[in-house]
Amino acid sequence: MKKLNLNGIIPACITTFSQEGKIDIISMKNHIKYLIKNGIKSVLILGSTGEFAYINFDEKVKLIQEIGKFLSSSYPDVQYIVGVSSTNLKESIELGEIAYKSSANAVIAILETYFPLEKDQIISYYVELSNNLKIPLIAYNFPLVSGVDLLPKILVELAETGAIIGVKETAVPINIIKELLEEAPEDFTTIIGTDMMLKGSIEIGIRSAILGSGNYIPRNLVQYFSAVEQNDINEQLKIWKIISKKISILTYGLNLLPSIIKEAVILSGSPIPPYVRRPLPMVSEKLRNKIKRVLLK
Repeated sequence: MKKLNLNGIIPACITTFSQEGKIDIISMKNHIKYLIKNGIKSVLILGSTGEFAYINFDEKVKLIQEIGKFLSSSYPDVQYIVGVSSTNLKESIELGEIAYKSSANAVIAILETYFPLEKDQIISYYVELSNNLKIPLIAYNFPLVSGVDLLPKILVELAETGAIIGVKETAVPINIIKELLEEAPEDFTTIIGTDMMLKGSIEIGIRSAILGSGNYIPRNLVQYFSAVEQNDINEQLKIWKIISKKISILTYGLNLLPSIIKEAVILSGSPIPPYVRRPLPMVSEKLRNKIKRVLLK
């Protein structure tokens, strides 16, 4: 198994749909080609931006297999990360096996809940999932939507048991992320998942990001991480000025994020269909024009 490198920008890929609501594999592959052409070295499918919560098991299996086959044959050096999140642990394990057989480098999972869970139950979930996987597991912490907060003490314990190799932190306060950086093992990777927090996270030592904006400004984000790596402060400030303007569109509504990102992708030059899975809403014409003004100004 190739050594996993989580540094840099990893787009949280959109899932493209036809007007009838079917997954459009051809558009998906073309979009990934666009990302790679713009310097992307790792991609994640079936994350929140990929609308995983509205895609059924069989569709996920087909998507994992198709994208895995595509990357293995055309872009074998691009890292492939697969979301296996489900309210059903058995289903997550099965998706993890499919991901492994489809040449994925790692999987990522958020713990979606209905009933409240205690610390031991949360740890048990990730340990059991990890024990049934043949590739590394990344935890996904997004308490705003999951109802579970993977606090630093939980993540540190999971890291020390070897259950997880890292975590994607989304909508988590910067002081909590700092605490995690101080307490986690040296080989543990903390990944920022909130676009607006990227600069502040870089300043405290984060070097990995899984972002929805990676779909429509991949080149800018690749350049930003390159400037960080080279410790070129002036270049960082110059590129961040561009990025901060272009990610401002992501503040227009949480439930609109997938649709907003798809509109931005189209404007960026990747001609995908704009449709999202119901019950998610599509942007209005008024908002579409607002996005255009921000991105094309």
